[in-house]
Amino acid sequence: MRKLIYYFVLTVSAFVLHSCAEETIFEQIAQDSEATTAALHEKTSNTLENCDFNLANIKADTQKSISCLIDLKGQTVQLNNNVDLTYDGGDIINGTLIFKTGKIDGRLLNQELQVEGNATLIDPIFKFDPARWDLVQGKTSFRNALHNRLRLEELMGMVKKMNGDTFKMDSFDAYFEVTEVTHPSNPNFYPSEEAINVPGNFNLVMSDNTHLRTFPNSSKKTSLLAIRNVSYATIKGGVLHGDRDEHSYVGNSSHEWGHLLDLHSAQYATVDGVKMINATGDGMVVHSLGFSFQSSYIPSHDILITNCVFDSSRRNNLAITDGYKIIVENSEFYRSGIDTDKSKGTNPKFAIDIEAYRKRENGKLVLYEKVENVILRNNIERDGARGGFLIAVGDNITIENNTVEDGIGYKYTNNSVIRNNRLIARGKGGVAMGIGMEDSRTISNNKVIGNYFKGYAVAISIYGDDHLVQDNIIENCDTGINGKNFSNTKIINNRITSTDPASRGIFIHYTSVNRVLFKENYIDVPNNPFRFDLINLGKGEEEYCTHLVDNEFNSGYHGLISNSNGVSLMKNKINTGLQIWDSKNSIVEDNIITSDKSDGIYLIRKNEDIALLDNAINVPSNKQCVRIQSSTDRADIDEKNNQCL
Repeated sequence: MRKLIYYFVLTVSAFVLHSCAEETIFEQIAQDSEATTAALHEKTSNTLENCDFNLANIKADTQKSISCLIDLKGQTVQLNNNVDLTYDGGDIINGTLIFKTGKIDGRLLNQELQVEGNATLIDPIFKFDPARWDLVQGKTSFRNALHNRLRLEELMGMVKKMNGDTFKMDSFDAYFEVTEVTHPSNPNFYPSEEAINVPGNFNLVMSDNTHLRTFPNSSKKTSLLAIRNVSYATIKGGVLHGDRDEHSYVGNSSHEWGHLLDLHSAQYATVDGVKMINATGDGMVVHSLGFSFQSSYIPSHDILITNCVFDSSRRNNLAITDGYKIIVENSEFYRSGIDTDKSKGTNPKFAIDIEAYRKRENGKLVLYEKVENVILRNNIERDGARGGFLIAVGDNITIENNTVEDGIGYKYTNNSVIRNNRLIARGKGGVAMGIGMEDSRTISNNKVIGNYFKGYAVAISIYGDDHLVQDNIIENCDTGINGKNFSNTKIINNRITSTDPASRGIFIHYTSVNRVLFKENYIDVPNNPFRFDLINLGKGEEEYCTHLVDNEFNSGYHGLISNSNGVSLMKNKINTGLQIWDSKNSIVEDNIITSDKSDGIYLIRKNEDIALLDNAINVPSNKQCVRIQSSTDRADIDEKNNQCL
């Protein structure tokens, strides 16, 4: 049997095969390859004239142009020193060339020629011609798809060994089997090992006509293409297809880990212009080898994902679970986690999910994974099943200049910035929140700045400590800003407007709010411009406070403080009435209050320790500037220097 070029066949006897069936598969692949080689040999022989010279006789330090056919007839030819073979339309087939030192044009390489010794490519860019190699295109068998995977990976390795740095593909459409264990040193299955692996210091460049497809399978974990524990690998262009609608969802597993592109401890990697469609799990995953507390930990880092398109992944379009210094930019994310006619989506269903795994053990937070210093910028997200971008667990994340339909969420994060994004809800069937934090003990020092919102149930929701919410524009949302259990936070110079009769500006309900400042905000909505209900009533919250200062409130409905403690208004322009119900420890000072249909300040039911100081109040003649129900003891109200206009 003729030697085959590709490494896995050369070493097939060393494989630890787990069954006779597997051995038969590899033997059949070898037989199929030989049949393909014979067919191509016959085709080449019929189209070129035979050369009239012998390669072994080419003098040292000579460049020889190949314009004819050289059939080595199964022989091995030793070349002299520094012989360079250039391409001029010819071919070399059916044998082995041994270079002492020399160069060969990549266009002369083919499945019938084995090259040994110290040969390098004349051009470091190798242009893959499917007609010269034995990969099988189109729908095919398991064994052919397995051969495709091993052969393509071997060819990239061959090009790299010959000092090539780029493997360029154009028109090509093939399936790749990625569930079979083919690494003899380790019988366990690791998806990123059994994927098509791109070497380090190497570029895989594909076109829009290059389609790599996952061969349909029943495995709960797979990866089609991978950069695994290497540096300076680039994947550019191409279309990667998952098997989500052809997958066999057998057993009790959710089968949510069938990925298309796997960056597993990748360093200084670039993914540029790749399109990923119909992943069974995530379109792309970025993660690391080992856990962050282990000496064997190898994090992914310095990764650029740019100009990519992600579409209809069954789980997330992109998941980042471990790594640092990662940029995702100028990419498009569509239909993450949606259901199709043949397969249901599976959670989390986000366009981008940043989610490092951690848990508490004996009361201590243990970081199994870490995500830090990630930038998401200039991306587009639409039509997702659940959400747009999510910082579930990760620190120092910047999300800027994106256009998003399905919202941005953050849960366990510190020192993150969400700025200058455009968030427009696609309608009532879409996600309810524009930017939302989730209640957490470990969320602090985040910034939400300069974003534009339109059409959400809630534009901005705030939790945690020490945040800045500033310069946001909010239009036609049911609620502009709300929050839960937040403190040490500044909410400054936001503009909230709406024509929806149900819209409120600020709505804080049944929670604690401590040392929070609402300043210089402009609110013009039909319903409550601000409403605080059941605030700071828990044990230990007696001294909690929040202040509304230098804001302008416009509405046909009154502002409201109800059953609350420590909510104060100072130096605001309130173009609506103010009602205070069953509240205490509040100051209403130096405000300009104007109302054309209600009392200026109305204290209802029982209120305590309320100061009404130096306010200028303008109301119709049939209304009162300050009205206090008898249920409130006037001794509990400090009322001074208010001017009734």
